[in-house]
Amino acid sequence: MRAYQPSVEPLLEVLQTLKARFQAQEHLPELQGQQLSEELSVTVALLLSDGQLGLELTDPTNESEKKSPIEVLVLEALLAQKLWQESKDSKVSRLLEVGALRFRLGDFAIALHDLTLVVEQEPANKEAVRLLERCEKEVAREVQEKAGYLYSLEWSDGEDASVVEALESERLRELQELSTTEAPNTPHAQRLRAVHLDRLGARRLGLRLRELVNGLEVEEIRDGVVKDWNATASPGERIGVGDKIVKVNQVRGSGRMLLAEFRKDQVLHLLVAPPGDDIVASEASNKVPPRAEELTWQDLSLQQLLGWSPPGLCDWQWHETPLQQATGLGPWKMAVVQLDGCTWTSEVDEVFMTSLECQERISFPSKSCLAKLQSLDLILVPLLLDEEVEELSELCEEVRRFLAELQEMDPFARIVALTCGSNGPDCFGARDDGFGMPAAAPARGMFRCFRLEHPETPILHIDTDAVGPGKTAELEAQIRRELTWRYNTQQASDLAFLGREVAYRRQRRFVPQLDVCRQAPARKRACLQRTGVALITGGTGGLGLTTAEVLVDAGVRHVVLCSRSGKVSADAPGQLMERLEGLQRTATVVLEACDAADEDQVLAMLQKLRTNYGPLRWVVNAAGIVRPSDTAEELKAVFQPKCLGAWHLHRHTLEDDLEAMWFFSSLSGGIGTEGLYNYAAANTYLDELAHVRRSAGLPATSIQFPEVEEAGMAAAYLGGGGGSATVSLSVVKLALRQLLLGDGPRASPVVALLPPGYLIARSVYHWLALEPLEKRRNKELWDLLAQTEKENKEEIRELRKELKTRRAEAATR
Repeated sequence: MRAYQPSVEPLLEVLQTLKARFQAQEHLPELQGQQLSEELSVTVALLLSDGQLGLELTDPTNESEKKSPIEVLVLEALLAQKLWQESKDSKVSRLLEVGALRFRLGDFAIALHDLTLVVEQEPANKEAVRLLERCEKEVAREVQEKAGYLYSLEWSDGEDASVVEALESERLRELQELSTTEAPNTPHAQRLRAVHLDRLGARRLGLRLRELVNGLEVEEIRDGVVKDWNATASPGERIGVGDKIVKVNQVRGSGRMLLAEFRKDQVLHLLVAPPGDDIVASEASNKVPPRAEELTWQDLSLQQLLGWSPPGLCDWQWHETPLQQATGLGPWKMAVVQLDGCTWTSEVDEVFMTSLECQERISFPSKSCLAKLQSLDLILVPLLLDEEVEELSELCEEVRRFLAELQEMDPFARIVALTCGSNGPDCFGARDDGFGMPAAAPARGMFRCFRLEHPETPILHIDTDAVGPGKTAELEAQIRRELTWRYNTQQASDLAFLGREVAYRRQRRFVPQLDVCRQAPARKRACLQRTGVALITGGTGGLGLTTAEVLVDAGVRHVVLCSRSGKVSADAPGQLMERLEGLQRTATVVLEACDAADEDQVLAMLQKLRTNYGPLRWVVNAAGIVRPSDTAEELKAVFQPKCLGAWHLHRHTLEDDLEAMWFFSSLSGGIGTEGLYNYAAANTYLDELAHVRRSAGLPATSIQFPEVEEAGMAAAYLGGGGGSATVSLSVVKLALRQLLLGDGPRASPVVALLPPGYLIARSVYHWLALEPLEKRRNKELWDLLAQTEKENKEEIRELRKELKTRRAEAATR
C-alpha cells in the first residue's frame, strides 16, 4: 500500500500563519506560544516526511548554503519562534540558536552580533566559536563584494577606467575600516547598561556629578559604593568618568530631578550611557563613502568634482575650532536689552555692565525702546530664564517681536544673543525650562531667517556654559574674542562676518558645520530584523505615506498613520489613495484620528496601539503646518502640532523599546528661509529635542528636508517645485532607507538632506557651515572647469540647452 503523502500547499499556509503569529505577538502568552511551537514542529516533520526538506535542516548549526524557497520559509518560521522563546528566558543556548538561524538565512552582520555575545559569555563553546569564525569570513566576503556593484555602469562615454577603479578601491578600503571598527547598526542597542547599587548603612555613593539638561555626567569617582561596584563588576558594567546617568529608578529627566531621586531610596537602579556626544565631530567622523545605490555617471562626475554626490544626507555636527586671544573692543556704544521674562545671574550682569561697560539696560517692549536702539553700536540680548515657561512658544514670541523692531532700525547695529545650553554640545548649567531644554533653543531658527533678510544687521549667537559663579572672566573673554574675531576671507566684511553661531564648552570653542553623513547607505537586500508597530503622526500626507512605504519595504508589517482627521484626501496630489491601497495589500496599515498637540489624545492613541497592534518600535513625527510670521497666534499654531506633538511622543514613549524616533524638520530651521520665522523656530526645537534624546541614550534623528517635489508644507506655502534646491520623493526614500538600514556609525542626531542648490551660501553662517564640504572639493578640477566655461561660453550654453531637452524627453518616456 502506498504511504500517505500530505499536500504541501496547506502546510505552507500553516507555516506562513505560524511565522506571522510569532512575529506579530512578541508578548505572546507562554501557553499559547508552546501550543504554536508544537504545531510548528509537527508541520516541519510532515514536510520532512514528504521529502520537501533536507535532513540537515533539523540541525540548527548546519552551514548548508543552498536552500529551496520552502526551506527558507521553514527557517524564517523557526527564527520567529526562537526570538519569541528568547524574549521569555534569554538563555545563551537560545541566542546561539537565533544566531545560527540568522547565519543560515544570510543575515551575517546581525548573526555576527548574536554569536559574539554567545562566545563572550561561553568562550569554551566550540560550536559557537566555529560558527562565529565562519560568520566573520562571510561578513568579510560580503564587504569585498560591496564594491562590485557600486559602479557597475552599463555604458561609457569615454571615462577613464582608472578613475572608476580608484573610486572602487577607496570605497572598499573605507568599508573594510567600518567593518572592523563598528558593531552592527542596531539602534535599539544604544549601549545603555543597567547598574544596581545598594547604599546599605547610609554609605556614600562616591560620585562627583555635573548637572545636564538630560541627566548627570560623572566627573570623578571617589571612595564609596560606586568604587566598590567597579571592583567586582565586569569591564562592560563599570561606571567611568564621562559616563552619563540618564535614569534613576523610574525617573528620567534633568540632572536636578535625578539628584533628588538619589536621596530617596537605599537601593538605586541606574541606567548609564557611555561617554561622548554624537553631535560633536571627531577625527573619525564622516569618513564614509558616497551614496551607493542607483549611481549614475552624473554621480560619478560629482564625486570627482565635489568629493561627494548631492543630493544626499549630511550630518550637522559641532566642530572644535581654534581660539584666539581677546583684544580690545572698538569705541562702541553698548546696551543690554532685557526681553520680557528674561533674567540672568549677577556674574553675567557684572560682565555686561562693568567689564564691557554697557551704558544702559533697556527693557523690551517699551515706548522709548526703538529710539534708544537707534543710537547703539552693539546690543547685548541675554536669553536666559530662571523659571519654567507655560507655553513652549513664549520666549520665541518675545524674540519675534524684538526682531520685528530691529527691522525698523538703520543698518550697522551689532546684535549679540547670549544663551546657555540652548544649542551645541552637552552643557553644564543648562536649564530645562519646561519642555526638555532651555526655552531659547528654537530662537536660533529665527536668527537664521533674519540674517538672510537683513545681512546689514548681523546677529552673533553665543551659547556658553560660563554663566555661573567664578566664570566672569571666562565669559568676558568669550564675548570679546567673538566681537574682535578676524577671519581671512573676502566673502564678507568684518561687520557681516559677525552673523554666525558659536558654542563654548569647558573653554573649548565649537561651530556648527555640515559634512557627508557618516552612516553609509543601506545594502540592497538589507531589512529590519525586529517585529513591531510603526506610528507616523501627520501620516496621511505625502511625506507620511512615503515614510510608510519605506518602512513596509524594509519589513515593517504594522503601520499606524495618524492625523487630526484620520483620513487621506482623495483630491490631494500625489495619488495618495492609490498609494495607501497599495500599502494595505502588503501590510496592516490603519488610519487613526489624533491631534498630536493634544496630550490626552496622544496617550489614548498610544495605549490603543500597544493593546491592539503590539509593541511600538518606530515613531515618526511628520505633523506640522506653515503659517505667516506676523502674530503670536500664528506662532503658537505652528508650534502646536510640530513641537508639542514631538514633546508628547517623547515623554510618553520613554518606556517603549524603540528602534527609531524620527522628527521631520526643515532646512528653513537649519539654514534659514525668508519669511518663515515661525516654521524655522518650530523645526529648530525638533533638532534640539533629537539631540536631547540621543544624549540620554534614546534613539532619535531630526531630518531637515528642503522643499520636496509632490509633497511637503514649505514647498506648498512658498509655491516652489523643481530646481536645484528641491528633492524628489525618490531621493527622500533613499535617505530614509539609509537612516533606517545603513551600515557603520549612526548618523548625527540632526541630519540635512542637502540638494545642490544649498551648496551656494546665502549668509556668513551658511558659508561657515559648508566648510567641511568645501574641503572635499577638487579645487584644481573646479578651476579648470571654470576656465573652460569662460573660454567657451556659447558652446557650453548650447550643450546645456541640449541636455535640458534630452532630460525633458526622457522624463516623458
